[in-house]
Amino acid sequence: MLLTGTVSVVAIGGVAATQYDAAGGTEWGGRYFAIIVPLVVLLAVVFLKERLSKVSVSTQRFVIVSLVSCSCIISIIGIGAVRAAHNAGFELRAEIIERSTQIIPGDAQKPVVLSTVGLPARLSWREYADRRWLLVQKNDLVSTSARLQVLGIKNLTIVVPNSSQNERIVGKGFQLADKRTVLGWAIYTATPKISYGR
Repeated sequence: MLLTGTVSVVAIGGVAATQYDAAGGTEWGGRYFAIIVPLVVLLAVVFLKERLSKVSVSTQRFVIVSLVSCSCIISIIGIGAVRAAHNAGFELRAEIIERSTQIIPGDAQKPVVLSTVGLPARLSWREYADRRWLLVQKNDLVSTSARLQVLGIKNLTIVVPNSSQNERIVGKGFQLADKRTVLGWAIYTATPKISYGR
C-alpha cells in the first residue's frame, strides 16, 4: 500500500507540475489524472474496508449505495459533457468547411483558412489536407493577410474567437464580406476590397 500511495502522489505531482497556461477545454491537462484512478481506488477500497468493518450493516449498505450512486451520477454528467463538446466541435467544423469551400483563393490552389487558434484545424482533421491552414498570432492577422494578398490569395477564411470589440483583422486590401458566429467563434470571409474611382 505504501508503494501504491507513493506512486499516486508522484503521478499527481507530475501532472500538476506540467500544467500550462493555455490548458482548458480539449487541452485540459487534468485528464491525465485518469491513469492514477485505479491506484487511488485501490487505496480507497482498503481504507473503506477497514473503516466499514467497525460500523453496523445498515451503515455499510448506506455508504456503499451512496458511493455507487455518486459514481453513476458523475459518469452520466461526464458522458453528457463529452457529447456536448463533440457536438459543438462538429458544428464549428461544419461551418468552417462550408464557408471555406464556397470561396476560391485566387491562386488556383487549395482554400486558405487563417486562425489565431489551432483548434479549428484539429477539429477538421478529415479535411486538413484539402485546405491550407495558417496559424498566426492575433497581432499578426493584418500583416499576414496583407502578405497573402501579395502572394496572389484574393479570398480567404478567417476563424477567430468571437469578440465584441471592433478590431481590424485584415490588411487594407481586404474587406470582410461575411461573418458567421458559431458557439463563441467568428468565421469571416475576406474578399478583395473594391476601390471606386472618382
